[in-house]
Amino acid sequence: MNEQIAQVKEQPKERKPRITRTAMNVTFELARESLMVFRELLRTYKEAINDELLMEIHNDKLIIRDMDSGRIKMANYVLYPNMFEEWRVDNKTKYKHAPLPIRIKMPVEDVIYAIEDAGKEAKARFDISLVLKTYSTKQRVAVRKPDTCPKCGRPTTWNQLPENKRGKKGNRYLCECGWRGKVRRWKRNERVVVTEVDEESKTTIEVEEQTKETYKVTIFKEESPELPPLPTIYYDGNFKLVAKDFKAKLERLRKRTDGFKMIGSEKGLELTGKGDLIDISIKIDKNTGILLVADMLAECVATYSLDEVLSILPKPNVAQIIGIEYKTDTPLKLTWIINSLGTSCTAEFYVAPRISVE
Repeated sequence: MNEQIAQVKEQPKERKPRITRTAMNVTFELARESLMVFRELLRTYKEAINDELLMEIHNDKLIIRDMDSGRIKMANYVLYPNMFEEWRVDNKTKYKHAPLPIRIKMPVEDVIYAIEDAGKEAKARFDISLVLKTYSTKQRVAVRKPDTCPKCGRPTTWNQLPENKRGKKGNRYLCECGWRGKVRRWKRNERVVVTEVDEESKTTIEVEEQTKETYKVTIFKEESPELPPLPTIYYDGNFKLVAKDFKAKLERLRKRTDGFKMIGSEKGLELTGKGDLIDISIKIDKNTGILLVADMLAECVATYSLDEVLSILPKPNVAQIIGIEYKTDTPLKLTWIINSLGTSCTAEFYVAPRISVE
């Protein structure tokens, strides 16, 4: 018994990690058209993508980007300083300035709640006060081999195969570019540098119109999240359509089917669907009232979910025109063309295709 006690006493104590704190303040203000657009971007993000708002802060822009839980859709918003009434990145604390970019998460539902009743004359001021703590620790990290696609170089993180087609070991892999192979995954212990949001951090939103309302929204305390990489695709088809009319055609298709095939050619677009007892074809010719632009390098054929595409279409008061880019059996890229904000805001979405696997 004494020997056991002695052994316990001899065990070295774990050293507490050395913590370094850095800080940063981000202030931006939205009003009128930019506030209305920002609100609709967040509503679409919440309904189509995620409940957690993932933001990356730079000196000269704010990026909002994430994927849905099924990894079928991605939203990518880039907001530049000229979209805001005020844009400032500085440091008002005793800590050193945190290196940029910085990524944080907060509940998108609460951000929407703070600005949802703002009228045409309202101003919304966001003050994000961040304190970050950085330390070194040992963690079990996920390892992939190969970690990038041998054909296109993309990270092997977005498997296009459904789970029931990945084999007994789950290592069969299909890349966006069409490469098929096996990707092994395992975990190992590594010393990593961790950056977390400190409890001192907070987001304050002030909405001022006839009254002045203040909301303090929680910033999630977690290791600095990573933005998913954007697909790198050279598209064969580039189209511009009237959003309201395109949405109406998709909603009509949805009454009989849950997916649609999009066939792009120099003549225009053809949308086809298959119901239980019916085949449907909707042809949209070039230079009509719906299809404004059709630029083709090669014929494109791909199948997408109607629900997924409909969930990312804009309201007419935000964007009347949308851009669609795609090529055969690759993710569709859908862009809101927001004329009222010009180049101060980019709103893009990506939707994975349905690929039949033998």
